[in-house]
Amino acid sequence: SLKNYQFVLENSPKAKRAIGNSLQLALVTTIIGVVIGTAFAYYRVRKPNRWSQFSEMSISLPYALPGTVMALAMIFAWMEPVPGWNPGIYGSVIILFIAYVTRFLILQVRGSITAIMQVDVSMEEAAMVSGSNGWSKWRKILIPLLLPSVLSGAFLVFLTALTELTVSSLLWSSNSETIGVVIFSFEQSGYTTYSTAFSSLIIALILIGF
Repeated sequence: SLKNYQFVLENSPKAKRAIGNSLQLALVTTIIGVVIGTAFAYYRVRKPNRWSQFSEMSISLPYALPGTVMALAMIFAWMEPVPGWNPGIYGSVIILFIAYVTRFLILQVRGSITAIMQVDVSMEEAAMVSGSNGWSKWRKILIPLLLPSVLSGAFLVFLTALTELTVSSLLWSSNSETIGVVIFSFEQSGYTTYSTAFSSLIIALILIGF
């Protein structure tokens, strides 16, 4: 009945907190991905070399790894990144931000590479001849041309981060639950109606986003 939706939206602080956490994680991951991913993609396409090729392979690796392996790697890396020094990242929401950016950056890089390859280099050369260099070139020419394709990649990153489960299931801590973790928690606890209602709400949000 609709009481299951009422419980998820009004009576479950854990579900409401998970929606806020997942939206925040997805938005930050998307913004960082757009900036860093597009900058790297531009360098990769316009100045191809072995270093950029190796860097792209390194960025791809976290996405290729199983989520549990990736999460364990994050735990081992950030519990004590320098012997004798614990920055306090493990067990906080910060480790989720780092894990999401590390894992999903390649999605934005791939989308941005496709977008940049569609813009002929002669456009940039014409801009330079006309006196547009640096930020002016990006603001007036490249950003308007790249924006539709870059935003498509950003939307993919946002949706993937919003519904992520495997990495979050090992890295979440108190007050940093995500949507996937809460739905899985409801299901494992036998509250199938709550997990189904929550899942339906998320699917509705995704459809609205599309």
